[in-house]
Amino acid sequence: MVRVIIYFSMLCILLLSACANDDQMDVTEEETIDDSVSESIYSNEDEKLEIYAINTAKAVRAALFDTNITKGCFTNEQTGECEYLPIKPEEFLKIAPWLDLYENDIVINNLSEDNKDFYAKSLFAMREHKDLLESAKGEMSTSFDEVYENNDEKDPEERFLRIVGDHFPESIMDSNFIPIDEVADPNYELLDIPKPVKQVSSTDKENPTRSINNYTGDDDRNIVLEDIILENWKDESSDYLDITLDGEDKTFSILYTNEELINEMFDYLKGDRPNLKNSWEGLIESHREISEFLYENGGEGYTIEVLNPRNTERSLVIIKDGEYTYRVDD
Repeated sequence: MVRVIIYFSMLCILLLSACANDDQMDVTEEETIDDSVSESIYSNEDEKLEIYAINTAKAVRAALFDTNITKGCFTNEQTGECEYLPIKPEEFLKIAPWLDLYENDIVINNLSEDNKDFYAKSLFAMREHKDLLESAKGEMSTSFDEVYENNDEKDPEERFLRIVGDHFPESIMDSNFIPIDEVADPNYELLDIPKPVKQVSSTDKENPTRSINNYTGDDDRNIVLEDIILENWKDESSDYLDITLDGEDKTFSILYTNEELINEMFDYLKGDRPNLKNSWEGLIESHREISEFLYENGGEGYTIEVLNPRNTERSLVIIKDGEYTYRVDD
């Protein structure tokens, strides 16, 4: 039961990601600083997607190799033991412009139906590489190799390199990729390669500085985001939960309705089935990820509240702007 809810939560994030890209340029030309017009080097969005996906995947693979994290061990001639090279996370920073280009310079509505589905899935899978990038910058408390090991435990089908390779199998065989300035559409301003920053202190972690998109509740984009969550959650998970939106308070209320799922939750929360801890954490974390994406793309102020199905006057979990503000298990 839990897996069904988590899977659908991932689907919502994919759809939200697609909506976010839909707000980008929907034209093939743009005025430059000197008032000239720069035309796209691609005849259509499908062609651009293929070139971007293939070369981004190859660049990611090369960057992982340069960090030493994907290299096998070598035999120490003196000790005869298998040893690994030191990890160099700073090598992964050069992938930042590629991830930014792939995520922000594709207009999903201009893709064919098959490519729309592929692009949405690949964006979600690319999140693990974005986590690696944040760790390489020194903006996470978790080390680069720990983040990689955690991501490596995911199903291979969910990973960015595998998804691209399955969709464009013939084109991704060789390891050489075209330089990004030759791949990028001239209309897009490439991101600079970031520099590592000092690891944040515990005080900084308690009060992080977060960027906020100042969208209003009346913004058309926010309405689309809200509709995506409501409509798809209701269509795909109606057998497991009910969801409502209080537009004035910007609060999504989730009420689980499946008795088997409810019983499992309360068995865990009462301490009767501690083996369900990972399932519980995965369930509420899937809601937090949607909240975080909504915060990043719709602005601050949205709340996701998981109601207590045995007493709807109380809450099990409250999440606002991507962060837990209340958890019954705490």
